Amino acid sequence: IDVPAPPAPAVEPAPWHAGLAVAHDFGAHLRSADPMPFLVGGAGFVLGILATVLMRARRGVAAVALLVLAAGLLFAPSAFAHGDDDHDAPTPMAAAGAQDLARRLPDGSVFVPKPTQRVLTLRTLVTASGVLARTTELPGRIIADPNGSGVVQSSVGGRLSPPESGLFPRLGSPVRKGEVLAFVTPPVQAVDVSDMRQRQGELDQQIAIVARRVERYRKLSPGGAVSQVQIDDADAELKGLVDRRKALDGVRSQPEALAAPVSGVVAEANAVAGQMASPGAMVFKIVDPARLWVEALSFDALASTADATARLADGRRLEL
Repeated sequence: IDVPAPPAPAVEPAPWHAGLAVAHDFGAHLRSADPMPFLVGGAGFVLGILATVLMRARRGVAAVALLVLAAGLLFAPSAFAHGDDDHDAPTPMAAAGAQDLARRLPDGSVFVPKPTQRVLTLRTLVTASGVLARTTELPGRIIADPNGSGVVQSSVGGRLSPPESGLFPRLGSPVRKGEVLAFVTPPVQAVDVSDMRQRQGELDQQIAIVARRVERYRKLSPGGAVSQVQIDDADAELKGLVDRRKALDGVRSQPEALAAPVSGVVAEANAVAGQMASPGAMVFKIVDPARLWVEALSFDALASTADATARLADGRRLEL
């Protein structure tokens, strides 16, 4: 026999549980509701208290101003709200901006709007078909014609000095072939000076001996004691000794003149007054601006260069 169990007595909730549930529901309602009415109501309450205080203090104008401000705050939300507006819908300007972006189209082409083309400096041209000659572009540089340029070097080491004008030619100065650009005075070492002085003394002694011999031969020549051949030999020997003595003096004082080998302009100058130039060092470089070459390197053999042209960095073209 199944006997049904008696129903369990209903358990009444504790009063504090009911209060907690009500507080939780009220908090959820506040979070989900619009806080603007509460803020406006609180502000109106505060303004009402201030207006009452001002009225009791007999400041009617200030109280009226506060009441007007409170009315404006109460009706402001309804004045700017529109119930029929869809604020989540995109604006026409945003939709237009989305359409005016660079993108790839489904057919594979690329759409680039005009503002983007101007930023990227893209230009469009109308293409045309035609028969054109094959061209090859090579990097090149301008060099001086070896037959129209030259360098000025010192054959011996020495100290540089300016020419008779007193100034070295500057870069870009025109010069003529054979014009003296500088002088090089070779230095004389102490040992060399001693040897030169000894050699000069020997030559002076030989010159004096030969000069007396020539004078004696000329005195004996009228009597026939000395032939004319002996006199001529003595004169030749004396002349040779004098020339050697002069050459030895010139070695110490005569500088080497550096002359321009060709006519043109000074393209490079390394001359400073008092500078010591080593043998073979380039002091000046002369270039004829009317005779220049364009040098281009190619790894493949070119068929013909009769109609070659050169384009400079500024866009100018030169016929080669």
